[in-house]
Order: sequence, then structure tokens, then C-alpha cells
Amino acid sequence: MNNMAIEWFPILIFILYIAAFVFVIWFMVTLIKLQKEKNEHLAKISSGIHLVSSKMDDR
Repeated sequence: MNNMAIEWFPILIFILYIAAFVFVIWFMVTLIKLQKEKNEHLAKISSGIHLVSSKMDDR
């Protein structure tokens, strides 16, 4: 029984490394998507501010 556990240990470690790698990739992709969405919202706000600012200058 002990030999069987020792034989599976390297496979388990390998699976944990793969899982950690996949999690890091998933986290990076999610973070990039959120930052892109945030930049889109900020661009809309910025263009709105420029419109208001230009109308105020026309007075």
C-alpha cells in the first residue's frame, strides 16, 4: 500500500503544477478583460467630459 502512494506522488505533484499554471493563465485573462472594460468606460466618461467642456467654452 505504501509503495502505491509513493508511485502516485510525482503524478500528483505534476497535476498540481498544471492546475497552478492554468489558474495563473485564467487569472491573467480575466484581469486583462476587466481592465479593457474599465478603459472603455473611462473613454466614454472622458468623451462626455470633453463634450460638456466644449459646450461650456462656446458660451
